[in-house]
Amino acid sequence: NGAMRVLPPVGEVKPSPSLGSLQAALWLGPFTLAVVCATGRVKLLQYLRHEDFFTLAEESCAVTEAGVVTAAVLATGHVAIAHSSKVALWDPVGKRTVQEVALPKAPKDVRLTALEHTSDLLLVSRSDGSVLSQPLPLLEYVDHQRMVVGDADAAASEEAAAGVGPVQPSLLLEVSAAEGASSRPNMTPLAHCYSPTLRKLAVVNSDSKLLVFGADKAVLLQNPLPLAACVYLRFDPRSGKNLAVALRGSGVALWNGETSGNLNMWTGMTREGGLFMRSSSAKQKDFDPTTACWSMAGQLAVGMQDGSFAVWDSVSSQVSTSGRSGKHSSPVTAGDWRTSLFAPALALASTSTIKVSRGFEAAEWGSTALKLKLPKRSAGGSMKSLPGRAKADVEGLHFSALKFSGGGRHLAVLAAPTSAPRLTQVILYEIQAESEALVASREYVGDGVGGAPFEVCWSGELLVIFSRTDSGGSIRTIRSMPGAVEPSWPPDPRDAPGRMTCGGLSPRGPVAAAFACGERGEVLLFGLPALEPLGKISTPGVPSDLQLHAPTEASRHTLSVAFDGGGVQVWEV
Repeated sequence: NGAMRVLPPVGEVKPSPSLGSLQAALWLGPFTLAVVCATGRVKLLQYLRHEDFFTLAEESCAVTEAGVVTAAVLATGHVAIAHSSKVALWDPVGKRTVQEVALPKAPKDVRLTALEHTSDLLLVSRSDGSVLSQPLPLLEYVDHQRMVVGDADAAASEEAAAGVGPVQPSLLLEVSAAEGASSRPNMTPLAHCYSPTLRKLAVVNSDSKLLVFGADKAVLLQNPLPLAACVYLRFDPRSGKNLAVALRGSGVALWNGETSGNLNMWTGMTREGGLFMRSSSAKQKDFDPTTACWSMAGQLAVGMQDGSFAVWDSVSSQVSTSGRSGKHSSPVTAGDWRTSLFAPALALASTSTIKVSRGFEAAEWGSTALKLKLPKRSAGGSMKSLPGRAKADVEGLHFSALKFSGGGRHLAVLAAPTSAPRLTQVILYEIQAESEALVASREYVGDGVGGAPFEVCWSGELLVIFSRTDSGGSIRTIRSMPGAVEPSWPPDPRDAPGRMTCGGLSPRGPVAAAFACGERGEVLLFGLPALEPLGKISTPGVPSDLQLHAPTEASRHTLSVAFDGGGVQVWEV
């Protein structure tokens, strides 16, 4: 009838350090897709129909070494995965490589470009125009209907654990309080961030001064800031080159670390030709940022004291604002982006309210308001499923953090009543109906032994929760659905080396937890999913904040740690 139908995405695979570039996408029957990656891994996605709903199962399989060029599905059901020197024949049902076919060595600067096949031959095209014909070995037929794809949690854990083993940390950079990384009691605490891409360290010290240090500790930028609390300091994760500093009541400072130009202050916006433009002399109310967050696409979202928010795109330099439905009725307290090629989303929280955006509409963001009620607190620590849709909101529910899972299907929140801010708990929501509904599925309530949760982080679809007591702390893991093994550390929280002060993880692991040990500190590193110990770092002061960064082409995982008394260390782990 000519009507246009919208095709909503049900799953996606993105290039990543663990997968590399995506070299081929192959259907293995009507419901299973195999994505062959340059690193030699195959990501499987299987769409499963149940009685009244669908689910998407995922699994990441290590098949061969890195250097994959392309792939094809053979008549026998095997997947032929081509390198420059060989073709691996992989059984996707048994998930094993059954044989390898060697290819003649190519002349210098000649590349493999395509792979085709007949019933008994492999045909390999090269960049010089030649075509190689190699006989196929006899293979038993594999039935794709027998394929069983593991869940996303297992896939995420496998990818996170890939290449992570016992570590030998090495110190890359150290800046002392006397050198500019000062932190004084009863003043704005030291804020810091590190860019592994540029190998630059940025700090905002207790004198409200922004300093950026190079790998050789040379001062690349020294700029006084307004005397205001720094609520956010991060390089963008897309390029690692754009630095954002959000300051209460004063706007956002932006700096390009690649050009090392001047610091630009974003204090408001003007509207020109139907588009919002970043302005340092806004005609509307000045910005009063309360929180901010970068997306993997280089978009900076800034939540405001008046409940509004703005988004700046570092690639296009365009600015967008919250529409009427996107504005909150109280200050924005937390935010996070869902990383997606097809369905990106921005979630922002205020008192008793979370709004998950649906995307851009002209120059504004449209949103769906989802008002959430804190589930009834049970006696002691608990983990359980919560049936049904989130209920109407209650007054005084404060969200201090919210995080999307790696696949974007779940949202973890750290919440507490405003009248009792120490009674924190973690609630796990499933996003349904194109971001129009949040359904509570799991919760974790701290207790006097394990401590109160204060930080949540995702590794794929595996949630890691950090909790602390007055003298110790603990780490535990939660999967989106109960039933699987969910490791925790330590067996007894009282066995921790001291009071846990901060924690975090890299998207590919490891996990880091910092402890106060008298006037000094200790950072412990763990692997996922089992939380096995990987290493330990003794620090000269009590850690106040830490950040873990995924490997780059020039470095392994990097860990930056700031201290209560001032100073920052950057380690390669």
